[in-house]
Amino acid sequence: MKKLSKITIGKVISITATILLILSTVLCFTVIKQINEKGYVSLGGNSFFKVVTGSMSPEIEVGELIRTRKVSIDKIEIGDIVSFISVS
Repeated sequence: MKKLSKITIGKVISITATILLILSTVLCFTVIKQINEKGYVSLGGNSFFKVVTGSMSPEIEVGELIRTRKVSIDKIEIGDIVSFISVS
């Protein structure tokens, strides 16, 4: 009985590791594709950017990673930190 349960646990661990590896690979390819197409990453309604200028200092420093999400303009209040994508 003990031998059977060790084999079962081993299979469960192996299957779980395989699923995690597949999901990680898909996530990596998704991120790479988005960076190449849009220049930034967007997952689950959130976009991620690296701050490249000191325009948000001292609240957010150069090099920090920020998470943003789209909101309606009427939800923005004085004091909110906003980011935008410039279309040239």
